[in-house]
Amino acid sequence: MRKLLFITISFFTIQILTAQDAVEKVDNRIYNINGIEKKPEFPEGIKEFHKFLKKNYKPSAEAKGLAYVTFIIEKDGSLSNFKLLRDPGFGAGEEALRVLSICPKWLPGETKGEKVRCLFTTSIPYREPVYTTTRRVSE
Repeated sequence: MRKLLFITISFFTIQILTAQDAVEKVDNRIYNINGIEKKPEFPEGIKEFHKFLKKNYKPSAEAKGLAYVTFIIEKDGSLSNFKLLRDPGFGAGEEALRVLSICPKWLPGETKGEKVRCLFTTSIPYREPVYTTTRRVSE
C-alpha cells in the first residue's frame, strides 16, 4: 500500500513540475514593416508623425541636410533602439534622436493576429517627395 501511495504521489509531483516548465515562448524577432500583415502606425497617421517631427525638430542654423535614423516600434507601441544612419553634422543627428525619444507611442504592427516588433527608418526633417512636371514647349 505504501508503494502504491509513493508511486501515485511521485507521479503527480512529476506532472506538476513538468507543467510548470512548459512556458510559452515569446516572439521577440524584429520584423521588416514590408513583411507583416498590419503595418505600425503613428496615431492619426503618418502625416501627423511628420507634423510632430516638424514641430519638435530644432537643429542648429549650421545644420544642412537630412538625418537618417532607424528605430524599433515595440509591441506596446513605444520606440527603442534608435540608430543614426546618417548625420549631417552640427548636432542635427543628436537632435533627431532627441525628438524620437519624446515621440508618443505608435500603434504596433501585427502578423497572424499577434503584435510584433518592427524596424522603421525615416529621414528627419522629413521631406515630402517633390514631383515636377515638364511642359512641352511648342515651336
